Formats: sequence, C-alpha cells, structure tokens
Amino acid sequence: LKDEYERTKVIIYSFIEWLQFCILDTSRDKDFQENHLLSFLNQDILETLFGVLSHVMEGIHTPSIRESRYLLELSIKIAYIQKQSYFSTIQEKLEEFDKIIKAPSITPMKSTDLNYLSESTRVQFLEEVGRLYGEVSSFVHVTPMSIEYRQNRLTNGRILGRETPEDLAQLNDL
Repeated sequence: LKDEYERTKVIIYSFIEWLQFCILDTSRDKDFQENHLLSFLNQDILETLFGVLSHVMEGIHTPSIRESRYLLELSIKIAYIQKQSYFSTIQEKLEEFDKIIKAPSITPMKSTDLNYLSESTRVQFLEEVGRLYGEVSSFVHVTPMSIEYRQNRLTNGRILGRETPEDLAQLNDL
C-alpha cells in the first residue's frame, strides 16, 4: 500500500498547495477578510483534506469518497458566488446566495465562466464533473451502489484496514 498511499499524499498536498496559492493571491485584496468566502472556508477545506489523509492511512475509504463530494460542491459554490458578487461582504453573500448555498447541487457550475477552457474542453469538463459528482453522491446517501460497494469488499475479505493496493488505487483515481 505504500506506493498508493504516497500517491494519496501527493494528491492531498497538491490540493493544499493550490489552496495556498489561491489564498495568497486573493488575500492581497485589502478586503479579503470581509468579502471573500475563502478567507475562512479554507479551514473547512484543510480539515477535510487532512481528514481524508488520516482516514486513508487507517484504511477507511467511504468517508473520503463522501468528503470529495463536499470539496467539489464547496469549490464550485465558492467560485460561483465570488465571481457573481466579488465585492459584497460575506454577510451579503450569505443572504443573496442562501438558496444556492443550501441546495445540494452543483448547478451553478454551468454558469461559472471557464474562459481558460476551449468550448469543447469546457463541455467535456462540465460533463465529467457532473458524472463524478453523481458517482460520489451515491455514497452520501444510501444507494444500491454504495451497498454493493461495501458488500463486494466484505465478500472479498477486505474489511476495515485490510484494503488492497487496488482498492487504494481506485480511490486515488476517483
């Protein structure tokens, strides 16, 4: 499992590096603390990432899948809200985007300007993100897929802490 766990760490630490870049770049704005959701939600992201790392170390996989859904939804909502209303205070954003924040959906992604992607890449990107969101959402709620996932692992003797390198590779790939 060592090689795959090293890959897990690369994935997590790369996400943290990206987050640090976003914070350092955006916090140059003097109003960052008052009007940017990332000014405090970065802590949720960090806790989630370190939680995933701890879970994977102990052979706990399904919470990591559920947490990936949270990170995806949170990232999309932060990007969308900040793009729509950059200079509003955090409180104004919470009031204005209340319904979007509460909705367990990534629909705002379709309205987010992805101007660095070509039109064909943008379409592919949105389709893939939607597919992944659907896949990981099936672990947030009880679904036949999540039950079969657990059943298959147990049937093959892969209980907590007895995962295979292939199990961890699949998780990393996701």
